[in-house]
Amino acid sequence: IIEGPIAAPDRASVYQAVIDNETEDGQVEDMRLVIVGDTLPLVYVKRRPVATRFLNRNSTVAVRDVAECLSPAEVALVLRAVRALGLDYNNTVFNN
Repeated sequence: IIEGPIAAPDRASVYQAVIDNETEDGQVEDMRLVIVGDTLPLVYVKRRPVATRFLNRNSTVAVRDVAECLSPAEVALVLRAVRALGLDYNNTVFNN
């Protein structure tokens, strides 16, 4: 992880913003939204230690109801983005 701003981007590199999704107990938490048509039927909540944040080795994975994880306004924004992209089915990572 590098901190910006940087003097000049390296054209051979790809940069991505890191979202602070660290929890109080030293884990990082990702929410994976399952989208089918115009619905979000469920959310997978994936947790792992900060030290392994970029690996796909989760400590826990739980299935949650969408209302537990997102507000109605957030659901509306996600569905608007999905429609704009023309997606019928998607599995999207959302970091809170």
